[in-house]
Amino acid sequence: MPHHVGATIAALTDGLGADAVMEAVGTPETFELAVDLMRAGGHVRRSADHYRAHRLLELPRN
Repeated sequence: MPHHVGATIAALTDGLGADAVMEAVGTPETFELAVDLMRAGGHVRRSADHYRAHRLLELPRN
């Protein structure tokens, strides 16, 4: 994760992460970044299709 993005989100949310993250690029890397930036119980909204195979993320149930 780019350090400045994670650090900025952490600073703005007192370390909790974002309530919601919009992912509009469509790559596995940007989807993973979106998941990393959200808080526990947060939401990721995708508006792009992932165009290549990628590993599945195991997300805990809330």
